[in-house]
Amino acid sequence: MNRAYLVGLLGLAACTSVLGIEDLHEESRPGSSDGGDGATAGSSNPTAGKTNNGGKTGDGGSNEPTAGATDAGAGNDSGGSSGGSMMLGGAGGEGGAPEPVLGKVTGKLVDRFGVPIGSVPVQIGETLVSTNDKGVFTVDDVPATYDVSLLVEGDGWVYQGLTRRDPTLQVYQGHPSHYVYVDVTSDKATLGTNDQLTLSAGMPTGTSDEYTDIGVDSSVSYSLEWEGGTTSTSTIHGLEWTMNATTKLPTSYKAYDSKPLAVMAGVSASLTLNMAPKVIASGAVTGTVTPRATPIGSGARNNSVFVRFSSGASVQVVDQAPTVDAFSYLVPTLPDSSITVAAWEGSYEGPLGMVHKDGLSSGAAAGTLAIPAPPKLLKPLGGTVDETTPFSFQGSPDNAGAFVVILNSLDTGSHLFIVTAQQKLTHLPSVVDGAWTLEHASGGAAPIEYQWWVETHGSFATVDEMTGPDGYFDEFGVNYVTPVGIHQHDGTYTYSSYSIITTKNQ
Repeated sequence: MNRAYLVGLLGLAACTSVLGIEDLHEESRPGSSDGGDGATAGSSNPTAGKTNNGGKTGDGGSNEPTAGATDAGAGNDSGGSSGGSMMLGGAGGEGGAPEPVLGKVTGKLVDRFGVPIGSVPVQIGETLVSTNDKGVFTVDDVPATYDVSLLVEGDGWVYQGLTRRDPTLQVYQGHPSHYVYVDVTSDKATLGTNDQLTLSAGMPTGTSDEYTDIGVDSSVSYSLEWEGGTTSTSTIHGLEWTMNATTKLPTSYKAYDSKPLAVMAGVSASLTLNMAPKVIASGAVTGTVTPRATPIGSGARNNSVFVRFSSGASVQVVDQAPTVDAFSYLVPTLPDSSITVAAWEGSYEGPLGMVHKDGLSSGAAAGTLAIPAPPKLLKPLGGTVDETTPFSFQGSPDNAGAFVVILNSLDTGSHLFIVTAQQKLTHLPSVVDGAWTLEHASGGAAPIEYQWWVETHGSFATVDEMTGPDGYFDEFGVNYVTPVGIHQHDGTYTYSSYSIITTKNQ
């Protein structure tokens, strides 16, 4: 199973999705499984997108006093909390501290696309409720500082140290996934020796998969995936350009077409794009990437440029390992599109730091892009763990202090996500009265293996900021080095290296 929480859980077969995704890149991370069921050769293996956070913060927490609340800031490893709180560093004082102020919390649960998720159990303290069909839940008499847990498709989530009364809790997935194969014909296309023809599909709650190296002799079978109902709308885009034979960078853009297509799960469809050569306006995007003084991981660097469409489709036109910091890349001017420039350092397996600039156009200056440093795991680094094992990591100087800690079972694909501002957890949290727990083998069976790692999506200072109306997921936090989704905001994304741990046999 792939090391990220998306991994291995979303195959191409039509089924109810389970908060995860299959292998997302040509170089999958350690522990990944194929997960595909016949994705077309040359495809980058489609993945469902995740709404980005774009670094946009929420509107802050409640103005209610927080008497008796402990500081949930990074590095706090203080003892447990009162009022049924499920994470360390939550609400509650000790001794003669005054009782925390109580108030109503009305929150909302959404997936990475921002679509509400109904019928999900949510717990704050001792109170267990469920989201309605609009994803809304209400809990009365909540302390000024509180933790909230929920269970979505078998995966546990805990948001720690909240004070805001209107949190938007964003999870990876909570709706059924569907797919369909579409036969796409590139009509009138002419491919030269150094030409590249790429297809990309955009859907409101679907993937941003690309099908590269398309020939012109016959149609190709292109897999579209989406989440939600059994029907959806899509737009198929085709873009052709000529590359420099040595640098592989674009030198001109040769043809473009797009067509809308209504799709239904399990019902194949067909579509023809007019890829006859035409004049396409273009211009350069320029800027500079500031690498890390201390290299991240392997120190490998990459610059990428994507044509992003309002449909949610994305076409990568630059994939370069740069030798200098300054860049200038030729990009096209196309209807309903903009340009995203991204730079990352490290490796797919981690650690990795990513920065991106969105909403650009031909002739634009992206400015200076500074690659952020990822968190660093401290312990456990291997070995055997249980529910009482402390987990700790070192935050990044480029992050304001809020993180996502992830445990991924390599045996079953079950995950635990802890959205927190702490860098040390003295034990794992409880999720919905123990509905999610670590898996333990029994007797002489092989121990259960988990991966754990830490991510940042933007530079949020608090979990309150991560639960603003727009959520927190970064557009690159699904495919690691490819943007996904219809929303575009400048941002950053990092993840640490991972550690494999095993649970004690029972």
